Amino acid sequence: MQYPSTKERGVVLAFCLVLLLVTTLLGVAAMSTTALEESMTQNERDQHTAFQAAEAALREGERYVKSQATSPTIFPGSFSKTCANGLCFSRENTPNYDKTKSPCETGGISDRWDMWSCPTSHSGNLAVWTNAKRHRSHANTSLTNSKGITTLPKYIIEFMGYQDITRDELYRITSFATGGTDDAKVMLQSTYHLSF
Repeated sequence: MQYPSTKERGVVLAFCLVLLLVTTLLGVAAMSTTALEESMTQNERDQHTAFQAAEAALREGERYVKSQATSPTIFPGSFSKTCANGLCFSRENTPNYDKTKSPCETGGISDRWDMWSCPTSHSGNLAVWTNAKRHRSHANTSLTNSKGITTLPKYIIEFMGYQDITRDELYRITSFATGGTDDAKVMLQSTYHLSF
């Protein structure tokens, strides 16, 4: 009867431990990949939700312009340089606008919708998205419950002026929305041309 060599003792145990370690590492890698994919999917869904909310606010702004502008020069009288109730003169139509100055320079005026270029403390930045008196919120308050949106989408309407020959009115509507978290932000714009 032959006995196994003493050199071979424990080799199977060492092999099994290495195999167990490799299997564990593969399992952990698969779980972290799945968690990353799930996070990416949630972020994409969040961005899509924010886009849909901004689109809804943009369309509501267009409907508002169409319903208010019943005859020439009536609706433009509702606009102000301080964006009261979300109705603004565009930067170019603001009294004392100096186009030679940059928006963040002293005396400069940033675009009404622009919340990133100049600090909110700058006098030319009206902070329309953070000041409830300077924007309009989407009328459908159930959006926050039914669609998973954290904050109602907002919009402003800027009077851009009159077209040269026809005197048709031009408006720029800008909407801003977040998704299920405030990290997903979407801003959309449309130019609305109104003929009488």
